Amino acid sequence: MGGLIGMMLASSKNAPIAALVLNDIGPLVPKEALQRIATYVGKDPRFESLKQVTEVLKTNYAKEFGPTMTDALWERLAEASSFLDDSDPDKPVYRLAYDPEIKQAFSDPKVVAKDLDLFFMFDAIRIPTLVLHGAN
Repeated sequence: MGGLIGMMLASSKNAPIAALVLNDIGPLVPKEALQRIATYVGKDPRFESLKQVTEVLKTNYAKEFGPTMTDALWERLAEASSFLDDSDPDKPVYRLAYDPEIKQAFSDPKVVAKDLDLFFMFDAIRIPTLVLHGAN
């Protein structure tokens, strides 16, 4: 969501940011990507260990990150993408570090039925922009 929010901010008339970095996101999000995201977004799973977080991230993102991801990189991604919730001191759990209410954007089946075309927004960006895109 960061890249989409960044494009939205950067395309506004008085952009509140000075530069934008887009990492593996662009002005066209294919419906297949939206449909895949809709299968897991909004869930708020609890994990007993970082190893469990790592395995879920591998399942969700293996296709995007490809075979170049080492176990150490998957573990680092799990650390950066989760937090320890110790609100119940008797049973601390790891949770994903994102707002599960993002699911509301995917609640309408029409949202994932077609590509998301944001070229109107991308074309309005007037600040320095770096676009990074990897392939597998």
